[in-house]
Amino acid sequence: MNILETLHLRMAGGDLDEIVDQVRKATSHLRGSPFVSIYRHSKVQGDLLVQVVRDDPNQKGAPSALSIGLAALLRAHGLVEHSVWESPEVRAGGNHSLVQRENRT
Repeated sequence: MNILETLHLRMAGGDLDEIVDQVRKATSHLRGSPFVSIYRHSKVQGDLLVQVVRDDPNQKGAPSALSIGLAALLRAHGLVEHSVWESPEVRAGGNHSLVQRENRT
């Protein structure tokens, strides 16, 4: 099962470039899965989004140790919302279900 974790940082001030560098350094050792992407909000200067995409063969959908650590790093700079999303599963009959499990750390 594919898992998407989002870490949304909201901050009132500070250097967003420095925070991006910190996240890149914290994840530079990763190769392959999990895959980490960083985005700045196009209009809100103090908003940053970090996405962690990973495979969860145990289908537990719990927050990863990596994302928990990144949330702690980001929390030093502002308010962090951490959500865990599971990919849609195909059920019998072809219906798709979308599941969101939200874990705030």
